[in-house]
Amino acid sequence: MESNSQSVTERSAGLSLRWGTYRLRLWLGLALVFVGAIFVLFTSTYTLPALLIGILTHIVGWCILPSAGWKRISAAIASTFVTMILLNGSSATVFLSFSLAGWFLVLGRPWQSYLALAIPALSGLLLVRWFTNYGNYPVLFGLMALILIASAWVGRLLARLHSEPSAKSR
Repeated sequence: MESNSQSVTERSAGLSLRWGTYRLRLWLGLALVFVGAIFVLFTSTYTLPALLIGILTHIVGWCILPSAGWKRISAAIASTFVTMILLNGSSATVFLSFSLAGWFLVLGRPWQSYLALAIPALSGLLLVRWFTNYGNYPVLFGLMALILIASAWVGRLLARLHSEPSAKSR
């Protein structure tokens, strides 16, 4: 049984699932989303099959996540589009906040969580100044992955703060 604070911060945790457990689908879907994005990001002219594998893996990851179908599809479309935009280079990292927004949508986070979207957007704007060389992209995308993970936790914290009763309502 999920804790009360988790059901508030992750509204999708209360869904009845047709297959698998909530945790299994959450972690498997998240892993496939990241692996798919990595395949897409490291595609070159010589590795075009990796692009197709990455896109499909990324989309399957979003579709596995436990949530309402329309939320998963919306997040998959937006995040796949962002992942492909990232092929343009470091200046596109600011758009990673859309992928995080998809994560918040799929989990059913309250609007306060969306304030955390500013973190990857601003980070992308700042990091683009230092990572202009294509050879530095693995480092840049590694940093942005860490920033996205931290931002997701900040969004979770904001959702929890929103769900805690205030002193006036006690």
